[in-house]
Order: sequence, then C-alpha cells, then structure tokens
Amino acid sequence: STQYRCRPAIADAVSRLFYDGRVRNAKHNASELTPWDASLVWVNTFAAGQQKKDGSTFNPEEADLLMEVLTELSKILPLPSRTSVA
Repeated sequence: STQYRCRPAIADAVSRLFYDGRVRNAKHNASELTPWDASLVWVNTFAAGQQKKDGSTFNPEEADLLMEVLTELSKILPLPSRTSVA
C-alpha cells in the first residue's frame, strides 16, 4: 500500500508499528519545518495525572503539557496558521 496524506516520519512509524513495514510513502520528507529533528515525538504521560470518573479515563496534566507544546510550536514554526497537529 502507498499512503499520500501523512508526513513520512509519522507514516513510517505507523507502518512499522502496525503494518509490519508494508505501507510506503508517496511524499518526500518536509521535516525541515519542525523545530526538532523529527516530525513525530512520543511523550509518555500515562501515569502522570491520570484520573477516572463516570467510566471515563482522562488526564488533565497531559492536556496542560499538550497546550504548552502547541504554544511553543506556534512561536517557532514559520507558518503556524498553516500547520496541523494530530
């Protein structure tokens, strides 16, 4: 299979983790737009702040960390209004 929508670094991780490396990229890498050396960064927030209520699990500390990262990205990226985060 060939994927056309995702940034290659993210698609490569998904391909390796879930599809045994069978998914290929149609796009070339555009990671020079990111402030880090990678398009994909994993942050383990599982234990910190995890709470349960009414059958749901949520993590306010994870949400706070995400907002901090997004705020920093909006200051660093050359075109923050044209940047998507998933």
